[in-house]
Amino acid sequence: MNNDNDTLNNTFQIVLCTDEDRSVIFFLYHDLQWANPYNHSYYYAQAGFHNGNRNVSEQLPNSGTEDVVELSNESNVNTPGLFAFRVDAETIHAGGCHADTSLISFRPRTISQLGSTAVTIYGPCFTNQTKVKCQFGSSSSIADGFIADEFRAVCLTRFASEHGSVSIKLSIDNGRTFVSAGTLTLTPLKFGSDEVIIETESNDNLLHVGQYIKLRWIFSEVIRNSFPNDAKISIELWKVSLSSQSQLQKDNTPIVLVQNMNLTNSIRVQLPATISNIASCFIRAVVQFNTQTYAGLNTGLLIVRNHPTVARDLCRSWGLQ
Repeated sequence: MNNDNDTLNNTFQIVLCTDEDRSVIFFLYHDLQWANPYNHSYYYAQAGFHNGNRNVSEQLPNSGTEDVVELSNESNVNTPGLFAFRVDAETIHAGGCHADTSLISFRPRTISQLGSTAVTIYGPCFTNQTKVKCQFGSSSSIADGFIADEFRAVCLTRFASEHGSVSIKLSIDNGRTFVSAGTLTLTPLKFGSDEVIIETESNDNLLHVGQYIKLRWIFSEVIRNSFPNDAKISIELWKVSLSSQSQLQKDNTPIVLVQNMNLTNSIRVQLPATISNIASCFIRAVVQFNTQTYAGLNTGLLIVRNHPTVARDLCRSWGLQ
């Protein structure tokens, strides 16, 4: 669009996106050089949403004023020139955050039942004083969250003994009240799957004492952006077994294979003798800074190939259960 002089130009885009669950409109203002297309002192360009009879339902800052050109320097999502709005509800909601704490969304929606998956929460406006807690399923499974920025909070999922759907609720008042955010799906476990890829010399998922293995993983960009600059990675091996009710259970403490490693996406490690009494396990890459854990990624289930005498003892103990 340009004015009568054909010398000043406004450059902008409008993008509509939907995942069939949520619909979002993005306004992108790159370069705004004029506010009045007809040189009329009583009329300035407007920006925002109009319904059919041109009644403004949502205006961007300085809309209808000579300062509307400043949109290229402003934002509701901390990116100059970019404005985001969710438009699939009865009312329009700013894409950054809003005061209505009942409008909550989160990602991802499908995760491993092994736990430590970083679930990013969107919707309410967060501050350094916000005390976030997430409740996964039963009231006993409550996890402390942390604030990533004004628009995002993060909670880590807990280990779950069974796969399936679980509810997720959010509290921003330190657990006094919770609001439903939706449902998570915990996927069934598979051997040799999931977020941490393991490579062995024999190309199988059988582990043994003294063996060298290579691990590879990738944290998503959204999650990486929440890591402090001095965050470190540790590699943990967790023993798992079946309970008498045939439910998955894990030990309370892991075997630490590597600790306080600089951020990277792969490592080669040697398995210690302490795994000799383990039959099945999984390995987790976890990011931490001081006492805060920021995210974890897991392998699938792994089998430990034990010395024959150890294997016989394990078989006897299983048979007595």
